[in-house]
Amino acid sequence: MQKYIRNIASEEKEKKTFVNHNIEPKKGNTTIHFNRSMEIPKTTAYVHLTGAVKYWQQTAYEMYMIGELLSKRFLQTIREEEGESYGVQINGSLQKLPSSRFDIVLNFDCKPEKKEKLIEIVWKELNQLKNNPPVGGDLDDIKKDMLKQREESKMTNSFWNSVLSAIYLWDNQYLNEGDYENLTYEELPNSNQ
Repeated sequence: MQKYIRNIASEEKEKKTFVNHNIEPKKGNTTIHFNRSMEIPKTTAYVHLTGAVKYWQQTAYEMYMIGELLSKRFLQTIREEEGESYGVQINGSLQKLPSSRFDIVLNFDCKPEKKEKLIEIVWKELNQLKNNPPVGGDLDDIKKDMLKQREESKMTNSFWNSVLSAIYLWDNQYLNEGDYENLTYEELPNSNQ
C-alpha cells in the first residue's frame, strides 16, 4: 500500500451523511414518443420498470439474475423467433440510495411497424416471469456465467473498486467463493411484483 499510495496521513474528519433530494421516478405509466426524420427509419423502444423494495444483498443478486434471464428469453423470442431485432439490452438492478428500489431497464431497435408487436412480446414475457417464477434449473447457465465472470473480474481494479464501494457505501459484506456460489443459486422468490 505504501508503495502506491504512500504514507497518506489519516485524520479524523467529520463523517459525511447522505442527503436525499427526493428526486423519484414519476408514479404510474408514462409513454413518451420522440420523432425525427431518418434516412433509414427505425424505432428504439425503451422500457423502464421501477418500484420500492427493501434492499438486501441477496435481492440485489436476484435482480441481476432476473435481468440475465430476461436477456436469454428475449434473445430467443425477439431475435431468433421474430428476427426483428439484433438483440435486447436488459439490466436488472437494485439500489439502496437515495431510496431502496428495483430497476429493470430494457431497450431494443426495430423497424417502426414492428414496435407494437415486439412490445407485446416484452409484456408477455414480463408477466410470464411474474406469474411463473423461475426455479433453480432455469438459472443454472446464469449461475455458471456469474461465477466465471466473477473469477475473471477479480483480476481487475474495477472489481475491487466495486467491492470496496459495496462494503463502505452499502454496508454489504464481501462474499468468499462458497458464500457467493450459494447466494447466486437461491431460487427466486415469488414476489409478484
